[in-house]
Amino acid sequence: MIHQLNLRIANAYLIDAERPILVDSGGPGSYDGLVKALAKHGTRPDQLALIVHTHGHGDHVGSSARLQREYSIPTALHPLDKTMAQAGRNAPFLYRDVAARIIGPFVDKPFEAFIPTLSSDDHFSMRSYGVAADIVFTPGHTTGSISLIFDSGDAIVGDVLMGGHMGGAFLPHLPRCHYFYDSLLAIHQSVATLLERGVEKFYVGHGGPLARERVEVWLKNHASLSTPVL
Repeated sequence: MIHQLNLRIANAYLIDAERPILVDSGGPGSYDGLVKALAKHGTRPDQLALIVHTHGHGDHVGSSARLQREYSIPTALHPLDKTMAQAGRNAPFLYRDVAARIIGPFVDKPFEAFIPTLSSDDHFSMRSYGVAADIVFTPGHTTGSISLIFDSGDAIVGDVLMGGHMGGAFLPHLPRCHYFYDSLLAIHQSVATLLERGVEKFYVGHGGPLARERVEVWLKNHASLSTPVL
């Protein structure tokens, strides 16, 4: 089962397994909220088998250094995003629109750097942790973004898409392109890949979850766009 943990700024997810697995860890300052959210599901940080990151932005890896340091929890991140984790800074990105350019300085904050212990690439398997899911490379938001596609048809997709407005505070089930991204074309291709893989429910980093039918409509309406709106 997938449990959505609503933290400051971004969602994290707890996956039920023989030993629970955390997907993303929230932004800087989210640690206490994360521990409380885990406790609501009967989980302590020291019980986690693994932290998988959908990508390397600070609002998704902000508590990982502390969890890794205090509890020796293995952390997995795609090699193309490791530079951000090791530097404690986001890589430069493009802006979706003028509003995103205004929001940028308020959310693009440094975070405690860490060195991921595992690479979530083609050689990494969630099934070895007892989770019926595959990791799929879904770049676009960052060069190293990944998604977890479960046999059930659910998927945790990070910021490949977001839900609603103001980080999901309004209309959280409405698919939207994230405020920031690396390549709009790559996002469209990644969303198409997720649909082709049969994803029915999209668990996103902000807002959500998103239904397949709404994501299909979003892709149809936006696939013709190839340049960012500045």
